[in-house]
Amino acid sequence: MILDLLRAGATDCVRWPAALANAELIARVRTRLMTTRQNIKLDAASLTLTCCDVNARLTLVEFRLMHHLLQNAARWSTTEELTIDALRSGQASESVVRVRVYAIRRKLKQQAWRLRSDRKFGYRFDIDSSRPAALDDFSHSSR
Repeated sequence: MILDLLRAGATDCVRWPAALANAELIARVRTRLMTTRQNIKLDAASLTLTCCDVNARLTLVEFRLMHHLLQNAARWSTTEELTIDALRSGQASESVVRVRVYAIRRKLKQQAWRLRSDRKFGYRFDIDSSRPAALDDFSHSSR
């Protein structure tokens, strides 16, 4: 059964109840949470975000923001969610989130387009490998 799952595309498989020691299981989960597809990796030990060819050293708050966004890469995250999860504050502070997102974008250089924002929906990190054509069109028309 495990072999069938791996052949079908699974990257890892653990029998339940887990036959692994707690520490090993936690290490496997952390590795999966921090590594996404398309050469994007968030390293907790060095507080570094590697995105394609860019290595960005993050502050602890920026790391928490990116951790949340990568864990929820398939959906938009509200300012309130980011404030609670990353800033560890009960009061939503749109300006603090906005300033931190701006700092992350500066550090991401040519990969900054991945960190999306929308006034209505919030923030998300695009893990797809190609830059959307709409963004290319916009950058050419604004010159």
